[in-house]
Amino acid sequence: MNLTFCYLAGKDYNWDLLNYHFYGPSLLLEGRWSQDYFAGSIQSYLNPVAYVPFYLMVKWGWPALLIGLILSTFQFFNIVVIGSIAEKLLSERDEDVRAPIYMACLLAMIAPPYLQANGSSFNDPYGSIFILLALRILLQRDLDFWRQSILVGLCSGVAAGIKLTSGTFAVAFAAFFVVRAVLERRILFGRLAKELIGYGVGAALAFAIVHGFWSVRLWQEFGSPVFPFFNAIFRAPEFPFVNNRDFRFLGSGLSGLFLLPFDMLRVQSWIYSEAVSPDIRPSALVLLAAASICLGLWRFFSSTLNGSHTPAQSFLQRFSLANFWTPAVSVVFFAIFAFLLWGVTSRIGRYAFSLWLLLGPLLSLAAVYVGGVKFARVTLAVLLSLQAYIHLAHGASRWSPVAWEEAWLNFQLPHAITERPAGIISMDTLSFSAIAPSLHPGSGMATINGMHTVANGSEMPARLISLVEKYRANLYVLYAIGQFGSEDKVEISLARVKILNEKLAPYGMRIESASSASACEYGRLPFNKKTHAWSLEPNVEEAYVFAFCKLVETSASQKMEAANRSRLNDSVFNMIEDACPESFAPNRGVTIHHNDEYIRSYFNTASGLYTDHGAIYMTGYRVLFPTYIGQIGEIESQIKYANFKCPKLPANRYLE
Repeated sequence: MNLTFCYLAGKDYNWDLLNYHFYGPSLLLEGRWSQDYFAGSIQSYLNPVAYVPFYLMVKWGWPALLIGLILSTFQFFNIVVIGSIAEKLLSERDEDVRAPIYMACLLAMIAPPYLQANGSSFNDPYGSIFILLALRILLQRDLDFWRQSILVGLCSGVAAGIKLTSGTFAVAFAAFFVVRAVLERRILFGRLAKELIGYGVGAALAFAIVHGFWSVRLWQEFGSPVFPFFNAIFRAPEFPFVNNRDFRFLGSGLSGLFLLPFDMLRVQSWIYSEAVSPDIRPSALVLLAAASICLGLWRFFSSTLNGSHTPAQSFLQRFSLANFWTPAVSVVFFAIFAFLLWGVTSRIGRYAFSLWLLLGPLLSLAAVYVGGVKFARVTLAVLLSLQAYIHLAHGASRWSPVAWEEAWLNFQLPHAITERPAGIISMDTLSFSAIAPSLHPGSGMATINGMHTVANGSEMPARLISLVEKYRANLYVLYAIGQFGSEDKVEISLARVKILNEKLAPYGMRIESASSASACEYGRLPFNKKTHAWSLEPNVEEAYVFAFCKLVETSASQKMEAANRSRLNDSVFNMIEDACPESFAPNRGVTIHHNDEYIRSYFNTASGLYTDHGAIYMTGYRVLFPTYIGQIGEIESQIKYANFKCPKLPANRYLE
């Protein structure tokens, strides 16, 4: 079934694949450190170890479908562990609980994030396996606390090593040990210390094995073991001294977090995921949990009224701390704490991958508690049917689904960059650094205007200067023109050439020819949007079309003149940043100038400032209309006299 879902979903050309999933292993295995610079923008330097199998299979020319099925098989271990957790939660029941256990597995498998990632390049499923394994170990009562803490630490360390955002679950496990010790009235601080030491040693050891080699290389190259992240701590000189934090899903505040289970019913993207991912399971769990609490209270007070003890005496008798940490309590506590921690740090759906799978066992547990096994069978079957229908009818099967063609990536690039060393300068948020392994092995690549805009003028980094000098005889700017029909003849426009030249000028470069016909060579990445070959729908043969425009260097004076011109409005941008740090972070970014506009972007808050005819506007990712802030002169006066009203980030990134 898992493999069938993978096949039906099609191949995924997601943004992350084209931006850094395929580039990272190339950097690791081909040693491109001296050739590239931020090729995949900020994500260039994430640990690529989990992407290596995918990368190698693609490089070896394996059929795309075979690669997807192999990845899907390994990712299915998530469901195996989920089944083990469900069995542990329900095994103490006197009734036959096989049906609820199977239902728990199916309800986990039908989670939209799991279906969308199944057999794709994302590494979230691999980290999730170890998070769920750690939770399963917590439920194993025949393990002594010392051994248990070490094993949980090892699993959480592996998960964090695969993906740094899994560190939130590592914190949740540490909190579990502390709370478990505190709630046991016979708390022994010596044992708690021993548990935390065991957990810490296990987590550190596993993290060092999985991420340590990468941290050492990052330290050698940039002076930070997690470059460019947590740079307010490590202060590597080639990145702003700020910590990266993605605010895109945090605009609705804490109230939005508590309403999220019901917002997830919406058939919209950007609720908790970039893709359309409606999910009935979280709201169903909230309702079943509420019913469980009410039922538990009713049973408690009913038994109290029929006995001779007061409610307080009955509570103390029933609330035996020695037996409090049942598997059910352990899982519920971990799920709630991890959900809250995730909700205040990012609220990005993939970062809570294991929690969406854990909904399966939790739903089975709640349903059995409320009405027994027969009630659970019916309730869970209804939920499973509804969720399957909602996802198939309204949900996205992938972020960017395409057909299972022979090759996963089939870049068709000009000979000028494949047959001899070339330097590639990318200037888009989507860097398309996935082309790097298809270039000549001696080629280099840098992204200067991606999520992070690289410093220019006199502050231009030495690595970027070195790259430009190294490839000056065969240097190109990469511009992705867009998606077009496979037979469409496409050329870059003169207007786009002008914009690119204005953006390149502060870096001391320009396109060699002013004519769009002779300025560039072209490449393609073809694909078929008809996902299923057996479908009666016609083929939709399209391709990403790229322009590779030859660059030449400008004089030092032209470079400095362009850099100074781009900073003309930096003072007012800086004033707005200082007055409104919650709306524009990180501050003091690099300003881009073109078409008489000045633009500064903020990767943490996914917002931006730009000028237009003497006025300043705030824009943002997935914002329909910019927010008028005011005339430049007025803003300076308002800030000076503390009369400036900061624009707010959008509460939601989806369209109402």
